[in-house]
Amino acid sequence: MTTTSRAVAPARSWLLALMLLFLLHGLFFSNWVSRSPEVQDLLRFSTFQMGILATIMTVGAITGTYFGVALVSRLGARNIVRTTYLGLSAAYVILGFSVSAGDVLITSVMVFVIGFTSSVGGLSNNLEGSRLDYLSRRSILPSLHGMFSLGLLLGAGLGALFLSWQVPLAVQFTGMAIFVALGGLVGANGIPRSKGRGIREDMSTSEIRQLPSRAEARNVWREPRTVWIAFIGLSFVLAESAAATWLPIALVDSGMSQADGALGFMFFAIAMTVGRFGGGFVMDVIGRVKTTALIATIACAGIIIVMANEMLQAPYIGAFLWGLGCSLGFPIVVSALSDDQRLAPPRVNALVMTAQVSNLAAGPALGGLGQVFGLFGAFALPLAFLGVAAGASRVTAPLRKSGKELDAAPTGVIDVVQVIAQREVDDIQ
Repeated sequence: MTTTSRAVAPARSWLLALMLLFLLHGLFFSNWVSRSPEVQDLLRFSTFQMGILATIMTVGAITGTYFGVALVSRLGARNIVRTTYLGLSAAYVILGFSVSAGDVLITSVMVFVIGFTSSVGGLSNNLEGSRLDYLSRRSILPSLHGMFSLGLLLGAGLGALFLSWQVPLAVQFTGMAIFVALGGLVGANGIPRSKGRGIREDMSTSEIRQLPSRAEARNVWREPRTVWIAFIGLSFVLAESAAATWLPIALVDSGMSQADGALGFMFFAIAMTVGRFGGGFVMDVIGRVKTTALIATIACAGIIIVMANEMLQAPYIGAFLWGLGCSLGFPIVVSALSDDQRLAPPRVNALVMTAQVSNLAAGPALGGLGQVFGLFGAFALPLAFLGVAAGASRVTAPLRKSGKELDAAPTGVIDVVQVIAQREVDDIQ
C-alpha cells in the first residue's frame, strides 16, 4: 500500500463521517419542524407562546455554544459527538411523550436539553468541517452543509408522509431518536482521534504556540471583520430559522392543511439542498463576495413572494427561492472565519454565539410581530437583515489568496479526499 493510499483511508472516513453527522442533524431538526403545528395544537399554545418555546430551545443552544469550545477542547470531537447525539436522542424520546400528554413543564425542559446538545454537537461538526475545508484546495463546507439540507429535505418528506398516515407524534419522535443515536455512534468512529485542543504536558512549545491565548480568543469580538461576518451569519441564520420555525405555521394559518404546510417547508429544504451541493462550484467561480450578495438578494425575493401570498398565491415558489438564498450563507461565513486556522475556533464560536443570541430575540420577536401583524408581516424582520447583509458582503473576501479560490469545484467525494490526502503526503515529505 502506498503512502497516498494510506492517507486517503482516514481522510475518506473523516469526510464520510462528517457527511453522516450533518445529515442526521438536519434530519432531526426537520422532523421537529414538520410536526410543529401539531405541537402547537397539543400544547394549546398561541403564536406568541410558540415563540417562547422556540426561545427556550435557543437559550439551551446559547448555553451549549458558551461551553462548546471548552468541551470540545477537553473531550475531543469524537467523544463530543457520541455524548451529544445520545443525549439529543434521549431528550427527543421524552419530548414526544410529554408533548402528546400536554405537559408544558417537561416539554420545556426537554426543548432546552435538545438546544444544548444539538448546539455543542453542531459546533464540533462545524469545527471539524472547517479543518477539512482548510486542508482541501476546494470548497467542501457547502457540500457538508448540503448534507444538513438533505437531512432537512428527508425529514420534511417523512414528516408529510407520517402526517398523511396519521402516525402518532410520540411514535415518530421515538423512531427518529433511535435512528439518530445509532447514526451518531457510527459517525463518531470516523472522526480522527484527538486529545482536544487544550494545552497538555506532552505538547511541544511550537504546538502550544499554535493555540490561541485567552486574550486572543476574547479579542476576536473586537475585530471589525469578525463582527461584520458574524452579522452576515446572523442574518442568514435568522432567515433560515424563521422559515424553519414559522413557515409551516404561517401557511397553515393562511388556510392550508398541515400536510400542505409541511410541503411548503419541503420546498424550502429542497432549495437548501440544491444550493449547498452546487454552492461549492459557485463560490470557486465567482468568489465569496459576489456569492454572498447574490444569495442574499435571492433570499429577499423569496421572502417577499411568501409575504405577498394572498396576492401572488405562489408560496412554494417563494419558499424555494427563500431556501436557495439561505443555502450558502452559513458555509460562507464559517469558511471566511476559518482563513486563519489558529484563530478559527474562537471566531467560529463568536459566529455561533451571535447567531444563537439573534435567535433568542427572534423567537419572541417574530411571535409578537406575528400576533400583531400576522406571520407574513413578521417576515419583514429577516428581510431587512438580509438587505444589510447583501450590502456588507465585501467583508467575506479571503484574508489571503488560497487554492480554493482558483481551483475547479470537486467532482466527487473521492476527488476531494485525494486532494486532502496528497496535502498530507506533501507535509510528510
